[in-house]
Amino acid sequence: MLDLAAELRSTFPSHRRIVFRCRDGRYIAVGNEVVKESSVLMNTFLFAMVDDDVPLLQIISGDTIEHIRKLCAFFKYKPPFDRRVKSQRPSASDPVLQYLRNLSKEQLEELNGAIDFLDMPRLAEYTLYFALSLMKGKDLHGLRTVFGLRDDYTDLEELEDLAKHGV
Repeated sequence: MLDLAAELRSTFPSHRRIVFRCRDGRYIAVGNEVVKESSVLMNTFLFAMVDDDVPLLQIISGDTIEHIRKLCAFFKYKPPFDRRVKSQRPSASDPVLQYLRNLSKEQLEELNGAIDFLDMPRLAEYTLYFALSLMKGKDLHGLRTVFGLRDDYTDLEELEDLAKHGV
């Protein structure tokens, strides 16, 4: 079996930086810590023989790439993520969760789309844990508030909605 992490280390040393052109025309340099977290970027560098020009990121804004770069810096010295290994739930004081708390809803939505597109399972898992932390201990009205949903239903509308969804 090919060890992608070892192959990446030899192909893409930790001191190397790649400059990407983003959707908004900005150029952002990222290093090994971002590439090793993304299956898409890793495969692009290892198998597509791409050196510096990765057009994939032109659909992602510079701000979102900056967020990804900062989040990946938290994992710089951690072993590669393995989807087969059950990971520990992060504590509320985890720096990644703290960082996510400072993002707006719109920033989180764009970040989530970029994480999905770039296939970054460790970051995807953290965003799920973050969403769970937002929902913890909330009743129906609290959940609607967290997700910015309408919360002024009449009793009849509530009953119709419950019946419609089989609750």
